[in-house]
Amino acid sequence: MGKIKFMSRKKIKKVTKLSKYEWMIYAKSYLKMAEVGLEELRCKKYVKKGLDHMFFYKQKWLLIPIIWNLKHALELAVKTLGIGIDKQYLQSHDSGKLAKNLLQTIKKLNIINDLKPKTIQRFAEIIFKYYRCEFWDKKFIKTDTVLDIQNDIFRYPENTASFQINLQILQDIPFNEENGYSHETEELSQDIKELGNLFGALNNRIRNVMLKKIK
Repeated sequence: MGKIKFMSRKKIKKVTKLSKYEWMIYAKSYLKMAEVGLEELRCKKYVKKGLDHMFFYKQKWLLIPIIWNLKHALELAVKTLGIGIDKQYLQSHDSGKLAKNLLQTIKKLNIINDLKPKTIQRFAEIIFKYYRCEFWDKKFIKTDTVLDIQNDIFRYPENTASFQINLQILQDIPFNEENGYSHETEELSQDIKELGNLFGALNNRIRNVMLKKIK
């Protein structure tokens, strides 16, 4: 990834007034909402009668908030892990910068081996996959590099990255109407599940390591 620049002067670390548990609830809740959204897109349990309601399912536009919930969960997960170490979080929505800052903190405390490097590496891979919008075989990317530095690409039609989502890509996703399966939704589903497992594992390991340091 080249030389890492961890933070600018405008991005400072803030001591949280809340517990790590409260941060974890928010991270897991957004991740669960992404999972629930995918399940609803497949099963159409709450779709109402009428073309207007059905249109959002048929065009797969519900994937926009589903993906954003996943991306927001990633941001909160990284901040939660950092809070578990020093009770501080970086005041930024830049998931790439947040991940690099977390890695810097872990290296500084020399606890990377306690947390298992492969687990950290895989966690980072998922973060950068969505930070750079490289999921779905990079279908959304028109240029060489897209960095969602404010985590707002799937939140607003116009965003700080000046990146416009091609809605036709969502409409063209091949969808099995019988079981709601598609390669794209399956990738999201697998990433949501894996992220939940990685977040839980790292959270527990950080807690155990920090408890040992206190003793």
